Amino acid sequence: MNNMGSMQPNHRTTHQSSRYLRLAAVTLASFFLIANNALATDYHVAKTGNDGNSGLTLGAAFLTIQKGVDSATSPGDNVIVHAGTYTENNPSSAPGAPPAVVNAADIGIIISNGGALGNPITISAAPGEHVVIDQGNQLIDDGLGGLTIEEYQGVDGSGLTANNRRRVGFFFKQLVSFVTIAGFEIKNATTGIRAPEIAQGIVIENCNLHDMIGLAGGNYGGAFLQGCESCIVRNNVINSVQTLKNGAILPLADASNQNTAGLLMFRAHETTIENNQISNAYSGIYRKQAPTPELGGAENRSIYRRNVIHDVVNGVRYSIAGAGNGGHFNQEFSENIVFNADTGVTEDSSQAISQGGGIDIFNNTIIANTALNLSIQQNVTFYNNILVTDTGTPSIRLNAPRQICQLIPPAPLNCNPGLVRPQVSLIDFNLFFDAFDGEPRFTFDAGAHSVAGTFFPQTPQVDLGTLASWQATAPTFAQPIPAADVNSNFADPQFTVVAGQLFVPQVGGPADNAGRVGGLIANPPVDIGAYPNGVGGSVVGPLKRPQSPTVFSGVGG
Repeated sequence: MNNMGSMQPNHRTTHQSSRYLRLAAVTLASFFLIANNALATDYHVAKTGNDGNSGLTLGAAFLTIQKGVDSATSPGDNVIVHAGTYTENNPSSAPGAPPAVVNAADIGIIISNGGALGNPITISAAPGEHVVIDQGNQLIDDGLGGLTIEEYQGVDGSGLTANNRRRVGFFFKQLVSFVTIAGFEIKNATTGIRAPEIAQGIVIENCNLHDMIGLAGGNYGGAFLQGCESCIVRNNVINSVQTLKNGAILPLADASNQNTAGLLMFRAHETTIENNQISNAYSGIYRKQAPTPELGGAENRSIYRRNVIHDVVNGVRYSIAGAGNGGHFNQEFSENIVFNADTGVTEDSSQAISQGGGIDIFNNTIIANTALNLSIQQNVTFYNNILVTDTGTPSIRLNAPRQICQLIPPAPLNCNPGLVRPQVSLIDFNLFFDAFDGEPRFTFDAGAHSVAGTFFPQTPQVDLGTLASWQATAPTFAQPIPAADVNSNFADPQFTVVAGQLFVPQVGGPADNAGRVGGLIANPPVDIGAYPNGVGGSVVGPLKRPQSPTVFSGVGG
């Protein structure tokens, strides 16, 4: 007799057991989180305090933020900073400071201790109080009829004079993870917050980061995420990142500014940048180098969404920080508003050793000389965007790789002759408008720049002056585009001013209900573009308008 049937599992019982195990795991994790929070300590910092105090109450507050930060050593600890202006330029080699920081030339408030996943150490302005960190990075007369940055004059931990240090609001010891910084106004520094190499879970939120200035050629920004994994920057106002060269502040568009940005990232991944206002910088968001190698899975996705970026050269810029590094993977740029820019989205990683893959660009409103500029990126999707130019420049530019490979003379180091033109896998349901004469323009290279063993000079460009010519011609270059903007249109988007916000297309206008979810004809309709504060939108039933940047006030105190 075959009794195997009686040995089959009871699927209902198995399912219930699995459910109970998951519930028990969640309950246990919650228990430990509650227990950890119960052990967490609040430390207060105030201008009336003293670093000899306990810091455990406002009446016994510390005087310096550094003392509060050094005291917060356990997951869940909070450093609560009360109203006032603080200037704390602590050399990285000062007694008690960690020897391994992002850069030994930085001075500022040093973060040495981290929290845990779901239970970070939080450093924040007290609710409703205005806290300013002014690092005193001032311009002074250079004695030669120009300007220079005032040197930091101090003594480091070795007793040596420490000059020419870069003043940073907060900077981290390497490997410090799970720290939240919230609610500060940080100004007069080279960089407001510099997150660490090889770290996770850094959150920067509700801060006002402005008036950053450094010497030309340096890497500066409102915030600088260096090798940060699963980090979040949200609800901040970032404004004015400048560089000084030969005694003068450089014009924003000067190429010597190209290492600066409102938000600068170097090998950061799985990063979310959302609901920020970024202005007056060379790039709004600059992803200077991808991790090596960068994986293409969903778990590695970086998302830049619902930001308002203006008065910049580039809205978002991708590059590789020199020949021989890899391209970018799995990026999303969505529901942003970019205006007063030279380029909305630019990827200039043509000297990469490997081809990048995957940037999804959708539901943005971009008012720039060029909306999209690609060099080698593969598998790009571009849909539901409003693209406005006003100078007769191309809305979209697809470039061949600049990397030139040849055998005689010898090929450059790290030259990869296999790089091909950018490949756009989906481009549709976009609304184009050129205020110059109405019609959009498009440019792309007619061939590759490099083939193994053969030298190719700069190949000719193909310039197309109408949407119809783009639709007809682009598919003949089979590598880039299988079909181009079949359902796209060119028309004035009919922007209006609603609740003080610009760039809101009129209901019933050419952007209204003219897109498709996912950019595919079979999917439900959705409005084209991004909309400040969700103007005119509804969250009842199918989402008609995309979600949108949040325009807010009161950050940083």
